[in-house]
Amino acid sequence: MDVFVWILFALMGGGVGAGLTSFLIREKIRKEGEQEKLEREAERLGLSDQIQELKVKMNGVREEGKRYWDQLQDEKKKCGEAEKNILIIPGLEKNIAQQKEQIAELTQQRDECESKFSGLEEALAKEKQDFEDCLIFVHGSHFLPGSVVRNLMRQAEDTE
Repeated sequence: MDVFVWILFALMGGGVGAGLTSFLIREKIRKEGEQEKLEREAERLGLSDQIQELKVKMNGVREEGKRYWDQLQDEKKKCGEAEKNILIIPGLEKNIAQQKEQIAELTQQRDECESKFSGLEEALAKEKQDFEDCLIFVHGSHFLPGSVVRNLMRQAEDTE
């Protein structure tokens, strides 16, 4: 029976050892699982923070992109207006050329009018002189035509 007891003790020791080993292994696995779970939770929180930071950066980039888009649209609008103005330039140049022609024509007409006016002034001065020559003041407060006075003076000279 001694052998039987020893076998029984050995089996019980093996069972207790196996149970204790099983318990220790399970406890170690559970602790490792909890540790891994905590590490994963910490990693998830870190990744969540990174995601939030990336979302903030992405929103900033979107706002900057929108601002650049708006600037691009403004520049596009300005370019369109400039193109319209550029298309107007040939018409304006044509108008300027026409106005220069008109100015030249009007200047020529003015010069012609001035020369005619000076000619008329000279003719008027001559006519005035001729008129003054034609009328001679005679004693007694009246004017007689110059031809009549000259004829009378010639006749007076001839009779003398």
